[in-house]
Amino acid sequence: MASRITRWNEAIQSIEKGVEQLSGLCEEYREWKENLEFAENADNLMQGGTYQKLEELVEGLDIESKLEWITENADELKEADLPRGFGRD
Repeated sequence: MASRITRWNEAIQSIEKGVEQLSGLCEEYREWKENLEFAENADNLMQGGTYQKLEELVEGLDIESKLEWITENADELKEADLPRGFGRD
């Protein structure tokens, strides 16, 4: 089993990777929403359930600020002075 410090650092890396993936997905959803808005039949598309869900996801959930909060807190966790054990602190 890996040390606690190694597992701590791996967990933070997983958080950072997850934030990166979510950020990319958020951009994809934003582009999808914009494509619907500028489509030839935008009025009809914007009345549909897909557009409404995209709007809630992109605008309503405020994903970017949540991801920023996660990143800031992950940075704090990364800087934590973790105990190393007897005589190694």
